[in-house]
Amino acid sequence: IDIKWPISGNDSADDTKLRRLAAEEASKAMTSALESRRASADALEALTERRVAELLARAEQAQRAYLSGRAAAPKPEVLAAELLELVLADKGLPPDFALGSAGAAVESSSPAYPTQVAKWLAGTLTSALTRRFGMELTSFPKRPSMALTTDVSPGNAWCFDGTSASLTIRLASPMIPSSFSIDHTPARSAFSTTSAPRRVRVFLLPLNAPNASAEVLAADFEYRLEGGARHVQTFEARKGLEVVARAVRVEVLSNHGNPDFTCLYRVRVHQ
Repeated sequence: IDIKWPISGNDSADDTKLRRLAAEEASKAMTSALESRRASADALEALTERRVAELLARAEQAQRAYLSGRAAAPKPEVLAAELLELVLADKGLPPDFALGSAGAAVESSSPAYPTQVAKWLAGTLTSALTRRFGMELTSFPKRPSMALTTDVSPGNAWCFDGTSASLTIRLASPMIPSSFSIDHTPARSAFSTTSAPRRVRVFLLPLNAPNASAEVLAADFEYRLEGGARHVQTFEARKGLEVVARAVRVEVLSNHGNPDFTCLYRVRVHQ
């Protein structure tokens, strides 16, 4: 990046030197900010193009104002701080009503967590009896509530046997969902992505519904891996759907090729 600031013919040698030094420092700061952004590509890839474009437009506007003499030199560190704030604000996406720390909770899952633990214990004991010289331990199953957390580092997911399961989430508060997001651990940090969910359906449980049989299909979509797809993917709810939901049921129907297990890292519900 090469930022060139105008130098007036009336400037003294000292003024010219100071302006050049200021331009060099501004250029270094902006380059450093952009290098940091590239190094954190995984964290930034979920930012919406519109919000990033707004920041870039503001940077260009500030530079034009300086070049015309109408304002002081722009401060790249301020723009970098605003970009970082977008990342910390859940990667720039709208509020998540399925976030556990915001009050959402798992109502039920299939398979149920106790069943998963019992199966794990049975498998561990069988392995110990078979091998006789020790226990062949596998990872203890994580709770379904892992899918309601922000940590999507490898292994921090609700994983279940096979390729299909469902998860019912009581939302942080009743709302009308407009879109849903699915997170998987970023491909560049994963040992394998075959356990990522593929086809997913989301059902709404209306606020005043007498029982679960009144659930309404809100979305039916495919989480993709090919073509440089992002690890956070957002899908719109069906058009014209105006249902106040107290909970959602997420149904995973297939994965990307792993015959043994599927991992659901995070589910988000947006208004």
